[in-house]
Amino acid sequence: MAGLRWAGWGHHDPATEGSLKLTNLTMTLLAAVPLVAAGCPGDDTSSNESSSGSTTDPMTSTSGATVVATGSGTADDTAGMESTGEEPWPEFECDGVDGVFDGNILIESAADLAMLDGISEVTRALVINDTDLTDLDALGCVTRVGEQLQIFGNDQLANVDGLVNITEIGGDFIFTENPMVTDFDGAQSLTRVTGSFSMNKNDGMVQVSGFDSLVGIETHITIRDNAVLTNIDGLKGLMLVGGRLAITANPMLCISSVDCVGAGITVPAVPGDDWTTQANDPSC
Repeated sequence: MAGLRWAGWGHHDPATEGSLKLTNLTMTLLAAVPLVAAGCPGDDTSSNESSSGSTTDPMTSTSGATVVATGSGTADDTAGMESTGEEPWPEFECDGVDGVFDGNILIESAADLAMLDGISEVTRALVINDTDLTDLDALGCVTRVGEQLQIFGNDQLANVDGLVNITEIGGDFIFTENPMVTDFDGAQSLTRVTGSFSMNKNDGMVQVSGFDSLVGIETHITIRDNAVLTNIDGLKGLMLVGGRLAITANPMLCISSVDCVGAGITVPAVPGDDWTTQANDPSC
């Protein structure tokens, strides 16, 4: 276990207490600056140091690609851009799609997807629950969700490309019990989550390689009980966490990947007393 000994982090300083709440202004400013993606080790463990000896500074590393978090959120804006991996971002034809759905949308079957026709913003919650959908392409032109985005219990879901143009989630992001997703490589334009962030019990998920532009989560982050998860390198641009961080009980998750993500977090200046990275894989 790494014990939260992340680069640049010192001893607990009571003076920092009360300063963890992230303001929309701070997050918007950070989302506008270019970020240099950290060189997280991922599946290549040949040159990894032990978690206690890691000194990688993700803000100065030049091993990754440069990611500009513009927050533009349109298909045309993302055309031709590349993610932190090698594949280009998926494109959707969103010209003229500017509708606003004022309320909650609950998707429980393919028929419910008609509610998203012509919609770029959902003012309240968007919930995709217990469906047989294989992809989220119907969300391809959605740029903002005003409250919670919940994707839960979708046994056939394998492709999350449809999240590419979402730039902001105004509440919680919950991605839980979606066993067919092996690589969460979506949400490339998302810059901030103003609620909590949860990725739990996704039994087939091997890696998180999306979230190219994500810099801030205003409350808690929880990544738990993902049986075959090996790395979360897609979160290496994360700089701000306003609540508790719990990355636990992922038996194959390399602690070096957790350390790489943690080393990029600058707010708060020191980890909270309730932060934990227990029960991951300390051998890589």
